[in-house]
Amino acid sequence: MNIFLLGGWMMWPLSLVSVAVVAVAIERLLLFSSCPFPSGAFGACLAKALEGDAGPLLAELEKAVFLRRFAALLAAPDHPRREAALRAEGEAVLSRLEKHLALLAFLARIAPLLGLLGTVLGMISTFLEIADAQAGVDMNQLAKGIWQALITTAAGLAIAVFALFFLHLFQQRVNAAASALSSAAAALAPPAGSTADGTAAAETSTGGTATAGTATTPASSSPAPPKATPANATPPEPSAPPAAALAAAKTHPER
Repeated sequence: MNIFLLGGWMMWPLSLVSVAVVAVAIERLLLFSSCPFPSGAFGACLAKALEGDAGPLLAELEKAVFLRRFAALLAAPDHPRREAALRAEGEAVLSRLEKHLALLAFLARIAPLLGLLGTVLGMISTFLEIADAQAGVDMNQLAKGIWQALITTAAGLAIAVFALFFLHLFQQRVNAAASALSSAAAALAPPAGSTADGTAAAETSTGGTATAGTATTPASSSPAPPKATPANATPPEPSAPPAAALAAAKTHPER
């Protein structure tokens, strides 16, 4: 307590930061310890799922309370939007696992800055006292002021190291969970060509029916309508009499 008071008023914000770091660390430790996913048996369960036995893998997922909905979606291959539902549920699970980790990262960054600020303020106060002294520089007073000012820096660095240790530990657990969920979804995914083959077969059947049912329209056998004569067309000239008729007229003249 004496060292805490010697550190100055900046020790109070640092104490609040340390309490928040400890609270987040304990809360996350309780979560990950109550739901250890992925466990050591996950690899063997995944191998069995790849061989066609999905029961052990689903049972392994259902051990964690927040993974039961994800396991139910994996066990329902006929879900209309299975892939989108799995992606949304996986993101929700990871969001729950990453809860408060951003706060822990912020506290790990701000703790050494607060400690450094306390040291700078303590050094300023010490040099002001030395400047106001009439008897000259007292080395004992200077050394005492410096080491008291460095208390806040040491406290800030200690809090930051503690916070960064647990932040790295929790992030490793989140990354392992994300990789395990992705592997489980890939192991229990339906065959890639099943949906495509069914669609192609349906399209082929539909196309064949349409081709068979379409009849070729025969060409029309009705005669073409006569062409209309334009109103302003010139009537055709009478043809000249044949030469035989002219010769007969000359041979038998009218009496």
